[in-house]
Amino acid sequence: MLSGRLALRWIHNMVQLRSWNHQNRVRPSFLVIGAQKSGTTALYDYLCLHPQITAAYQKETKYFDLYPNKSKEWYYGFFPKQKDGIISGEATPDYFFDPAVPERIHNLFPDIKLILILRDPVERAISHFNYNKDRGIEHLSLSEAIKEEEIRIDKNGHLPVELDSGFTSSYKREYSYIQRGKYINQLNQWLKYFNQNQFFICSTESLKSNPDILLKKIFAFLDIKNHSIETTLKSNVSKSSFSLSEEDSNQIKEIFKPFNEQLFKQIDERFNWK
Repeated sequence: MLSGRLALRWIHNMVQLRSWNHQNRVRPSFLVIGAQKSGTTALYDYLCLHPQITAAYQKETKYFDLYPNKSKEWYYGFFPKQKDGIISGEATPDYFFDPAVPERIHNLFPDIKLILILRDPVERAISHFNYNKDRGIEHLSLSEAIKEEEIRIDKNGHLPVELDSGFTSSYKREYSYIQRGKYINQLNQWLKYFNQNQFFICSTESLKSNPDILLKKIFAFLDIKNHSIETTLKSNVSKSSFSLSEEDSNQIKEIFKPFNEQLFKQIDERFNWK
């Protein structure tokens, strides 16, 4: 089995080879832009079961956040060849959090449709922390990591974090447990470039409780026929299972509360977050 870095290099080389006939490749009709640890993998996999949607060569291209200096032709190499009635898209959950991404996407695809799935920010933060524990890049306790977040990001935000996958990340990307859950701040960055009617915004909880209903709405948003999907796919689950004390959990809920309320007002919908 190839190591993370070799696998990444192989994928990028294959994309480069595929880009030679980029004129004949589908341009993405939609992007699943996040949020991280909110169910983007399960949602994307469900969408790609639709007969009118063909998956990208790789779910997370990371083009608009990690590889914006590569050519657009290289990016097109991630997508299938054109075929009547077929659309495609990709899902990179870090797009939503990166403030440089909206303008980059708008410059290339100003009319693209954007799918955003959001999880209860407290649950998202815990899942994010457990994910980092699994990867061996988090050595603090959850409560310590949250208390140290601002210092970590403000002072060390751009310091590199080497990952086994072959990517070089940063403190801001990896340790933003609270910042990533202030969804309204990120959405406002996107609304500088895109109309709100270009977004389909839903919750992780709705994907779990009523996937058939949710997918029907998304298919309508994408202007494709409704199609019955077998919604039995499993989401990515962390091996670690650290949790917050009730006291810490309540404190974090209070941090997120005003941001949640602003979000609900902006999207005119209230999610069932505890």
